[in-house]
Amino acid sequence: MPEQITDNDRVAVVSVIKAMEKAWNDGDAVGFAAPMAENVDFITIRADHLYGRQAVVDSHIDVLSTFYKGSTNHFNVEAVRQLRDGVALAQVRAVLESPSGPLEGHHEATYSLVLLRESDRWEATLFHITLATPTPEH
Repeated sequence: MPEQITDNDRVAVVSVIKAMEKAWNDGDAVGFAAPMAENVDFITIRADHLYGRQAVVDSHIDVLSTFYKGSTNHFNVEAVRQLRDGVALAQVRAVLESPSGPLEGHHEATYSLVLLRESDRWEATLFHITLATPTPEH
């Protein structure tokens, strides 16, 4: 059974995720990718596999300046657990509001992140997005 994550580590992991949220909302692709490991595996909502922080930056420079321009993303950290010392799994529910363009509207997704503690910081080594299927209205 994994050890309990410390309160300090939980706060640090949530801070990493909130930094990504702020960077997205600021339209800052470099800031969005900054808390990720240099060799991050990033799986997009279209199941594209981006490998490495720079690939995430390049992709998000594009999406944050085109079809997600001006969007806001709210990350609700639903769970953080330690898999083993220095390895954590975070589950995040994301709510995206896109004001215009081909993806205009309200979108929800679940993010799964595996984070590693490197020296004095946590960084995401895996970031996987699953788009939520809209529930039909009755």
